Parts: sequence; C-alpha cells; structure tokens
Amino acid sequence: QLLFKRNIEKIRNPSESLEGPWLLIVETEILGDYYLNLFKGRCLTMRVLVIPDVHLKPYLFHQASELMEKGEADRAVCLMDIPDDWNREYDIGLYVQTYDAAIEFGKKYPDALWAYGNHDLCYMWNERESGYSPAAARTVQEKLLELHKALPEGNDIKYIQKIDNVLFCHGGVLDYFVKSLVSPSEYKDENKAIRKINEFHHDLMWNDMSPIW
Repeated sequence: QLLFKRNIEKIRNPSESLEGPWLLIVETEILGDYYLNLFKGRCLTMRVLVIPDVHLKPYLFHQASELMEKGEADRAVCLMDIPDDWNREYDIGLYVQTYDAAIEFGKKYPDALWAYGNHDLCYMWNERESGYSPAAARTVQEKLLELHKALPEGNDIKYIQKIDNVLFCHGGVLDYFVKSLVSPSEYKDENKAIRKINEFHHDLMWNDMSPIW
C-alpha cells in the first residue's frame, strides 16, 4: 500500500484575467516502504500538470506546452470539455483552432492523459449541454475522432485516469456511484472499479452522479 501526499500549485498565464482558467501542478510523494528502501529513503515525486476545462481556449495548450518544455511537470492530464463557450456557438474557426491545439499537444506529449467531460460526450451521445452548438456538432465529432487517432495505442481517452495513487477525472468519483454500479469484489479493488467504470456507456454515465460532471 503506497501512501502519498498532494501539493497543488496554481499557474496562470499572466496575460489572462484573474477570472480565467488555471493550470494546476499536482505533486505526489510516494512514501511506500518498497520505494523508500529502493531509493535509500528519498521520496519519489511526480509532478503532474492538470489542464482544466478548456471551453474553446486554445492558449491553455500553448501555455501547458511551454511549462512542459521548461520541465515544470513530468506528465500532463487534460480534463477536457474542449468545446463550447458562452456566445461562441457559431465561431466554428475557434472550435477548429482549439481542437488543433489539443491534437498538437497530444502528439507532442504522447504520454499525456485525457479525461472526458460532459461537454465532450454530449456531441458523441447526441445530448444537449449549456453552450451546445448545433452548428459545430459535426466539427466537434470529426475533431474528437482526430484526437483519438493522434494518441498512441493504449492511451485511450477515459472517464477516469490514474497516475500512482491519484485519480484524475472531469468531475469527482462519488462513493455512492461506484458502490451502486460495480460488484462488491470490484468495489474493494480500486483498479478493477476504475476499469469497470471506464467501460460504461451513455445509460450509466449521463447523470449528475457520474465522474463526467
């Protein structure tokens, strides 16, 4: 059983407003006995850059790339919600620009992880969300497929991603949600529970209790 602690730093693009989205660095320190012995008492740390809800802000990927190039983080996780922003339903060029930035980032950092949000899935599942753009629907579907193809085999976009003992997802993982949908044996094994949830589809995931919200 590994133990860990998390330090979280907020990093903002100085050119953006204080109200804008923040990039986060999540730092985990692995303190398990095996690793302490292996590294002679020195803690292993993993610094993970978290890209938050994107919502048509391509600069987040440019800023994330700059931070990765500077060695500020070891890996990156994108919590997606790539499409949709207020009053931008007809700005198809911005949709394309944002997805192209995401695809470029995915190619440049192939070990980056991606977690679906409700705004991504509504275009795949023909649901409606605030800011949903009928005009951009086909563009979003095509660009999501392009993003899938840009990622290496085995690095699938999922609802829940895991690095060490830290879970990353767009929303949160509620105990009630897990307990009500996985078997007792899977519930006792975190990895099995996550694998099971990542296999779910629309009927089990499109609700306020799921980790996509």
